[in-house]
Amino acid sequence: MKTGGQRFWRNVSILLIGFCVLLVIVRWTLRDSRASSAVLFYVGQPIVISGLLAIAALGARRVRRRRLAIGASVAALAFAAVWAAQSFRFGGHPVPSDAHRVVVWNVMSGRFGWERVYETLESLDADVIVMVEAWEDETQRDALRSRYLEGYSATSEHAGLVIFSRSGLSRVEFDRLAGGGRYLHAEVLVDGNALGVLAVDVESDPRRFRKYPLVQLAVVAQRYRNGPLLIAGDFNTPPDSMHFAAMRSDLRNGFEMSGGGYAPTWPSFAPVIALDQIWVNAQIDAYRCWGDWTLCSDHRPVIVEFGIRAGMQN
Repeated sequence: MKTGGQRFWRNVSILLIGFCVLLVIVRWTLRDSRASSAVLFYVGQPIVISGLLAIAALGARRVRRRRLAIGASVAALAFAAVWAAQSFRFGGHPVPSDAHRVVVWNVMSGRFGWERVYETLESLDADVIVMVEAWEDETQRDALRSRYLEGYSATSEHAGLVIFSRSGLSRVEFDRLAGGGRYLHAEVLVDGNALGVLAVDVESDPRRFRKYPLVQLAVVAQRYRNGPLLIAGDFNTPPDSMHFAAMRSDLRNGFEMSGGGYAPTWPSFAPVIALDQIWVNAQIDAYRCWGDWTLCSDHRPVIVEFGIRAGMQN
């Protein structure tokens, strides 16, 4: 006769395996094509499926369901391998001495200390910085910027978005994205050439359908297609979302091009999903892309070293 504990673990194993089957079906069929399937698509990261299957295997072992335990264990290892293959890159290209560096970071409103945020940004030594969720007290902000980012120009904060540049800013434009999100555009000078920088923050609510802000963002990017363009921000959407298709026609994901190391950026203490990304158009060479490790925010900073292709500037 089964005890209450054995029934509990049997039921847990069956429920977890059934839920994993549902996640797999959604992830490889519907994906995030509909609002109803999108949440399951985002939750169904291979490492999450692997973890759930590992728990199911332990439960099956507790109730002496040997075959079920072995099957769940093998499946957990398989999904862990898929996760590793998708999450790690060992690419990159030789970085010329005149390359430039851009950093994007969701700083989580400085909840773990603004001074630590600015210390980290100073250490990354970027030419362009995109800050997301950069709501600051003005008095503290000015003091920290003069201490750690002296010589940088900065846009005004627009709904938590700020762009910094070592070489000045112009043509600043802010607007909302349909369906939940916002963008801030500015032009900066890179070796005397105008570079468009588009800072992005897509709403984090998983119930919001990502199609509308991402498709509109692709339309916004078209306005600046005649010059070199960087798009950097917290997309709150994994890069394998089908709604990046419109952007992929003219833009490339920096980590997919030249990534080195581990791609996921959130949550920073145990990242499983790459929400923070940098995209570039064909007029920019991304030599190297990587994520920094920090506990100053729940997001990791993403860094790209890049250059503008000769003969393709405005």
